[in-house]
Formats: sequence, C-alpha cells, structure tokens
Amino acid sequence: MTHYDFLIVILAPSNKYITMENQENNLQITESIKESFFDISKWANFLSILGYIMLCFMLLTTVGLFLSGLSDDAPMVGEGVVRSTSQGSSTTFPINPIVMGIIYLGFTVVYYFPIRYLRGFATQIKNAMLNGFQGDFESAIKSLSSHYKFLGIMTIVSIAVGIIMFFIAISFAAGMKV
Repeated sequence: MTHYDFLIVILAPSNKYITMENQENNLQITESIKESFFDISKWANFLSILGYIMLCFMLLTTVGLFLSGLSDDAPMVGEGVVRSTSQGSSTTFPINPIVMGIIYLGFTVVYYFPIRYLRGFATQIKNAMLNGFQGDFESAIKSLSSHYKFLGIMTIVSIAVGIIMFFIAISFAAGMKV
C-alpha cells in the first residue's frame, strides 16, 4: 500500500463507519457529460469559425482603409476633415484613413487571441472525449480558461477606456462655445 492508498475511517452521524480508499477525489465523466462536451465543442467550433470569418472582414477593411489613405483626396494627419452641413462647412476630428487602418489592425490582432483560444478548446475537448486522454482534457480546460481570462481583461480595459473617453468628451463639451 502506498502513502496515497491508505484507509480512512470516518464516524458518520448515523454511527456507521464509512471507508474511503483514496485521499484524492476522482472526477468521473459520464456519458451524459461526454455528450454535453461534444455539444459544447460543436458550438465552440462554430463560433470560432465565425470569428475567423469576422477577422477576414476586419483585415479587408484594414486594407481598404490603407488604400484609401494613399489617395490624393485623403486628409493628412492634423489637417482635419471638412464636411458640409446645412449651416456651412465645419471641421471635424482630424484623422487620416491610414491612421484609422492602423487602429483597426490593432483591433484585429486583439480579436484574434480569444478566437484562437476558443478554437483550441473546441478541438482539444473533442479529442479528449473521443480518445479519453487526460492531457487533451487538461489542455482544453486551460484553453477555455485563457479564453475567459482574455475576455475578462479586455472587458475591464474596455470599461476603463470608455470611462476615460466619457470624461474627455465632457471636458471638450464644456470647453465648446455655442
């Protein structure tokens, strides 16, 4: 008998003895749980494929922004974009399409990581349920953990940026003359 396989005797409230042969709890994956994991893997795979399609659209938009920034009509940084209104012309926030393309490319790169983690989870959990390998199951759970951790951090960053932008907008609005 190894040091993990000793018997523990516990006195239950009903005065009966319960024996436990192993200190570790063994999680068992039943057929119902396997079916649920298969369903989860299908939906995770579907969502990751949609995510990759969205990445392609984002990259196409980035390329379009870069190409439109190369035209002669594109405003230079600091020049301002002039738009016509019913009350005449006014200048709006100065931005070049190339600068917008760089920002959009940054969003595309950030968007890639949660999709990659979700795809990893989908393939690893499916393999784990088909083959019964503990390593695949652990890798799947780590991928899912990374996916949610990334989304949580990005949510916190997005809220913080939103709050900062709110106060910047308020300060600009307070400084405007009507």
